Amino acid sequence: MNWMEALTNGLHYMEKHLMEHVTIHEVASVVGISPMYFQQSFKIVTGYTVGEYMRNRKLYLAALDVLQAKEKMIDIAYTYGYETPESFSKAFTRIHGISPTKLQLDPSKITIFQPLRLVIDVKGGQAMQNYAKDKDVMKMIGKKYEVKYESAYQEIPSYWESYRKECMNPNSKEIEVYKKHHIGEFGVSFDKGQDTGSFDYYVAGMYKGGDVPEGFTLFEVPASTWMIFPVVGPMPHALQTTNTRIFKEWIPSHPEYEISLPISIEWYKNGEIEDYDYESAIWIPIKEK
Repeated sequence: MNWMEALTNGLHYMEKHLMEHVTIHEVASVVGISPMYFQQSFKIVTGYTVGEYMRNRKLYLAALDVLQAKEKMIDIAYTYGYETPESFSKAFTRIHGISPTKLQLDPSKITIFQPLRLVIDVKGGQAMQNYAKDKDVMKMIGKKYEVKYESAYQEIPSYWESYRKECMNPNSKEIEVYKKHHIGEFGVSFDKGQDTGSFDYYVAGMYKGGDVPEGFTLFEVPASTWMIFPVVGPMPHALQTTNTRIFKEWIPSHPEYEISLPISIEWYKNGEIEDYDYESAIWIPIKEK
């Protein structure tokens, strides 16, 4: 199954089980992609997280039920997974900009949210720079964080901000650890392999030996072939742009490869991240099908 087939089949599965409590882990397992990569690619391609998409779809169907007025509002709320009419009304208003009772008075205010159909338009232009590199097992050390799939785009930048503040604090007891292992050179995402709704994220560096101080975690990245995508430009825009192109252009146009590990790595060169020539890279583990 190629990447676009997997995403499309995931969408179909979500639609079929829309009224059930479906998790990202369940959808990803059905289509054979790690939950972390499924969520990342789904967000890039559609603009929605899996949770956002399913909530929007259900609240559109709920709006149709509200307009038909065949059931009490509390029954509609329960049908669509809300424990109280108040929580239902709050979520409903976020999507439609109007409460359920007011929508009945003005049906034109409904926000239509039909099932998505995925189309990838691989355009010509500047080719992406990338190269494959085999790596043995990499032993790394870093600060470990648990990141929710649904809020990863908000959580991860906040962890990096905390790391940078700590590095700039001359009184920090951890500065020597950061320096010794070059912590901050890598950002590593590990899928847990469990239906927890989250993955592990490390602000990390290569382990140089010695004791592992309290608050730090020692971990290994398995041996793999990595497709490395160099990035030049200020953070985070340049990295985000390249990441989007990987999932919208490179992966769909290279069906001969598949992602081999539920891990992704970002590499950062030491320097000013706002500079126009700042260097970073995205590493994707691959294997031939």
